[in-house]
Amino acid sequence: MKNICLFISIFFISFSFGQHHKNLDSLWKTLVKSDLCLTGFQYVGKEKTTITSPEIILNNTKWKNLISQPKPTITHFLILKFTDTLKTNLHTCPFFKTRNNELAVYVLQHIYGKNWYDFKEFKKFKNRDITGSDDQPQIWLQNILANKSKRKILIKSWLRELKRSSEE
Repeated sequence: MKNICLFISIFFISFSFGQHHKNLDSLWKTLVKSDLCLTGFQYVGKEKTTITSPEIILNNTKWKNLISQPKPTITHFLILKFTDTLKTNLHTCPFFKTRNNELAVYVLQHIYGKNWYDFKEFKKFKNRDITGSDDQPQIWLQNILANKSKRKILIKSWLRELKRSSEE
């Protein structure tokens, strides 16, 4: 029953955007085609960069336009990207280009000021040792997003965060 409710919720969300969805989709497409760098600042709680180059995503107008959208609208839009594994032109330093689903999580992290591994269901990743380029947070997140049951848990976590922020 829970799976049916989640499916219906996501199905309803996908039809409820209308014109605003087209605007978000346009902003998203512009961002993912950009040759920008996350410079390691995809996670919140890190010191702010003093680099002012527009090639750094946090300084870029495309990024700022996307994260400034209303929380409910942008949250649901980004959750719909969680199954999209196409690579973007954006890259994480020092590792790989991001995928759409992964970038959606990074955007949510900056909107809510919370990292995916800060959710209780994913705490085991927070202080996990990085052992190489194939065993680090970007790959861990990609694996979570590729796993249907773990992806559902991540979706529920972000929806919980949206609900909590709307109650404040």
